[in-house]
Amino acid sequence: MKILIKDNIIGRDIKNTFRIETSKKVLTVQELIKLRVFEEVENYNACLPKYFSGLIIQPTDTEVTLNGYKMNNKKKIDAEKQFYLAIDAFVKNRFFLIINNNQIDTLEEKIEVKENLELNFIKLTPLVGG
Repeated sequence: MKILIKDNIIGRDIKNTFRIETSKKVLTVQELIKLRVFEEVENYNACLPKYFSGLIIQPTDTEVTLNGYKMNNKKKIDAEKQFYLAIDAFVKNRFFLIINNNQIDTLEEKIEVKENLELNFIKLTPLVGG
């Protein structure tokens, strides 16, 4: 199954849209966040482009630009570290997760993976460190 991911910033248009794939039929919110973070970091690390546009965690040694985070030194990003920072951000309400028009409050909540599953990550404040 493919899951549609949309990144939003309050008061702006959709910043980023992509799909991730899973064979599981049920995932916790924590597993969905991990799947998403690991996918985007893997894609970045595979080609090391000039910009990284991840969930909401700004990697160290970067500049914020309209295109994402400009990497001053092209280096691989640690997916595990990004995942833990994203979990911390979720718990501290630095972003909201809306799944098919329902706000999700806990990491343990189970989500049925089915056709047209849509995850909206709503960013509230930029984070630094990673």
